[in-house]
Amino acid sequence: MISAFDSYRARWLRSLIAKPFIYPVLVTNGGFTSKARKEAKERDIHLMDESDLWRLLDATPCTPADIEAMEGRRLPFIKKPTRKILPLSLH
Repeated sequence: MISAFDSYRARWLRSLIAKPFIYPVLVTNGGFTSKARKEAKERDIHLMDESDLWRLLDATPCTPADIEAMEGRRLPFIKKPTRKILPLSLH
């Protein structure tokens, strides 16, 4: 995952590096190992673990209607990610 993001950052974000408001964030509903934390720190990747995620969700109230509205705005390939992932795994 980290290697993939490093490649993405090198290819697409090179011109934006000077702008400090753009940085990678890795979010999980679990935790991170000490090795993952070390790697993220070395690559300037911000980590958000379960407690950070819950704090953010608690601070961002939404209604079922809000969720439905956002669902309709998703990109088509995000709605069914397996449509894109499964063909890749067949190679």
